[in-house]
Amino acid sequence: MLHILQELSASVDQVIERVTEQLPEDFPQEIQATILDGLKARSARLTF
Repeated sequence: MLHILQELSASVDQVIERVTEQLPEDFPQEIQATILDGLKARSARLTF
């Protein structure tokens, strides 16, 4: 289980980058930042 959580945490930056590239140009920056910053913060909790 620990291995899975570490793998998930390690891949978050790549996922954020891919999602950011796929968002429409006019996607609200505030919403994007809130969602992606929250994802990054939660993934940091997975790091042991």
